Order: sequence, then structure tokens, then C-alpha cells
Amino acid sequence: MNILLVSSYLPYPLFSGGHIRLYNLIKELSSKHKITLVCEKRDNQGEAEIAELKKLCQKVIVIPRRKQWSVSNILKTGLSTSPFLITGHTLSGMKKEISRELSESQYDLIHVETSYVMQNIPETHVPIVLVEHNIEYLVYKRFAENTPLPVKLLLSLDVMKLKFWEESMWRKATKLVAVSEFEKGIMSKIRQDVSLVSNGVDIDKFKFQDPKSKTNQGERRLLFIGEFKWLQNRDAVAWIINEIWPRLRAEFIPSMDSGIKLWVVGRSIPLSVRKLTADKSIIFDENAPKETEEIFKKSDLLLAPIRVGGGTSF
Repeated sequence: MNILLVSSYLPYPLFSGGHIRLYNLIKELSSKHKITLVCEKRDNQGEAEIAELKKLCQKVIVIPRRKQWSVSNILKTGLSTSPFLITGHTLSGMKKEISRELSESQYDLIHVETSYVMQNIPETHVPIVLVEHNIEYLVYKRFAENTPLPVKLLLSLDVMKLKFWEESMWRKATKLVAVSEFEKGIMSKIRQDVSLVSNGVDIDKFKFQDPKSKTNQGERRLLFIGEFKWLQNRDAVAWIINEIWPRLRAEFIPSMDSGIKLWVVGRSIPLSVRKLTADKSIIFDENAPKETEEIFKKSDLLLAPIRVGGGTSF
């Protein structure tokens, strides 16, 4: 098949679950099908990252991603029926490239990751497969529940708009895919033919390690790893630092044991997160190995208290 794959991100480097999932999906599909990738690109991604996808795709078309948190996006959202997430991912450049591809080439399928880029696809007779990594309105709803009342009221309005949008896109797609049974159940209230394609793990790379074989002998590490552009990860690490780690230190870790560290790994760790603590037992690391499996090998225990997430966390 000739597949047009539309994504809200360029899936390389493999720094997040979404990147890993989409990259490996493209890798497997490309062995039997021709893929043209149209996606948003962040400022920190360049020709080297694009080149990795060109090894798998017939063509890679990137559109610079607009800054999400801007006065323009906030005003547009407030004065329209579009939710904030959709406003930020509505890109004239992406619309133009997708329209051009559909007019110049014969595609058998449009594969979309995820619903908040669907508005960039023109009306077409080509079947559309929509894959949802999360139910986004639930993510924002959970986040809103932990905010002060004035913020909660504003976010609740946006959540209602986002819920209406997502459900509309679920109906519009030719085929709808969820990544967890929980989310499939919610989607199935809108339509009955939802497919489940769960995330997987490379069992050759990720194996249980004998604690005695750890490379960081003399120091034990409790790991939190995440992409900090996602609000659910920022919320989680703040919860660990403010609530979980102090209790672990007080109740389970001897006060004189300086060999146990909380290892916070991720790109662009916000200053707001770093300012949460001066505890020297907490290590903020933006320069950990690129290979996730190498990070896991150097840790003893994983902390993943995602309060506002979705997808595989269910």
C-alpha cells in the first residue's frame, strides 16, 4: 500500500513513548508498504533527525511546529469554538502539504497520529485510520482537577470543547485505534468498531537485571524518566519531589544513607521543576544515555506515578 502518515511530531530521537511507538510502527510498515511522512518538527530537530526517518520512508515532509503557549493561541481559543490543543496544531503549511500530496499521488490509506492534527486533512475519499495515544480531554480534565478554582473553571470550558472535538474526529475516521482497554471502552460509547493496538516492549533490550550486576555499585538509583514537554510528566515529577520522595526518605531510607539517589532523567527539565528542591540526593540529568535501555540498566527501581496521563498508564 501507499500510506500517507500524518503526525504531530517527528518521531526521532526516541525520547518519549510516543516517539518510540511511532518510529517502530513506521519501521515495521516500511518493510511491506511505501510511507510518506508529514509531521511537525521542533526547533531542536534538524537534518540528522529527519535523515533517520528518510531511511524508512519514501518521503519525509516536515512543518515547523508553532509555539503552543502564545498570546495568539490563547486569544484564538477564547474567541472560537476550537479547544486550545487544536488551535496550536492547526497549521496552514501542513494543510498545504497534505493537500498537495493527495492531489499529486495516489494513496491507499491516511494514517493519523493523533486527532489533534485531523483538522489539517482536507475532505477526501481516501480511508483514514486514526490512532489515539491518549484520550486528550481526560488528560486535561485530570490536570484541571489539581489546579486552583479560577484556573479550573477556565480549563473546564476547554475540556468540554476538546471532548466535543475528539468525539467528532472518532466518528469521522474510517477506523479508530486505542492503545488501552480502558480508553477503548470510552471510545466504544461513540462507535462500536474500535481496535486495540497496545504498546509493546523489546524484550531483547529490556531484561530484568541482577542487582549485583549494576554498573553503579555503591549507589542505588530510583529513576523517573520522561519527556518534560508533557504536562503529565511535569505534574508527576513535582508530586514525587514534594510528596513521595520526602516520605520515602523519612520512612524507608536511613537518614545517613547517602548512597540512594532520586534520578530524574529527561530533556529540557524546566527551571520550575529544578527549583522545587535543594535536596542533594536528587539528581537532575539531561545528559543520560540516548538509549533508554541503558538508563534502565543503571537504575534499581522505576517511579512512574502518572496522575494526569492516559494511554498505556491504564
